[in-house]
Amino acid sequence: AERSAFDPHMIWLSIGALLPTFFGVYAGQRLRRRMSETAFRKTLYLSLMALGVVIIVRTLMRIL
Repeated sequence: AERSAFDPHMIWLSIGALLPTFFGVYAGQRLRRRMSETAFRKTLYLSLMALGVVIIVRTLMRIL
């Protein structure tokens, strides 16, 4: 059977993924108002780098 791009299961998963996305945007905007732009950028970049390290470590643990 051919899979459609509009599979109902995938649509619900996509809708579900929007909730944490909206929360993250809202939290980021509130945090940004309380911090200087430089501090916000540093915090954001460090958070993204930490997330990247976690993803790399988890992937390596599965491989090895």
